[in-house]
Amino acid sequence: MISLVIICICLLSLIWIVGQRKHHPAPAKGEVDAIVPAFNEETCISGTIKSLLRNPYVHQVIVVNDGSTDRTAQIVDMMAATSPRVRVVHQRNAGKGSALMAGLAVSNAKYVYLTDADTRVPWDDDGLGYMIAEVERGADAVGGIALSDLNMA
Repeated sequence: MISLVIICICLLSLIWIVGQRKHHPAPAKGEVDAIVPAFNEETCISGTIKSLLRNPYVHQVIVVNDGSTDRTAQIVDMMAATSPRVRVVHQRNAGKGSALMAGLAVSNAKYVYLTDADTRVPWDDDGLGYMIAEVERGADAVGGIALSDLNMA
């Protein structure tokens, strides 16, 4: 009897796992504002912005320069001058939470993606689409495992 119960539980678990794999990414391309708080990120900010701009789900990249003392401000200003999809907010150093709130204050997209300046978001997959699909199914917020790369080109 116990064996039968264990087999039923295993079968139900397998059915649930297979059912979860049938989920599809949301067709929300161009509906995400990516907010990037940046403090002294001159070594990686350019690659992060380029990666986000290539992602089909991203509408605009909002970089909040949180009082950087290196060349971060100049790099993001130059990128904003060459792309209308890059928006820069400069503020005195007030910490990551303050930078995120400053980015949220200027965002106007349906969805917001908060990321670090050294986080690479693959442009050629549907990771953001799957995250949005979870929100559309009722999740209040969704997290993911990010890949950090300080040597992005």
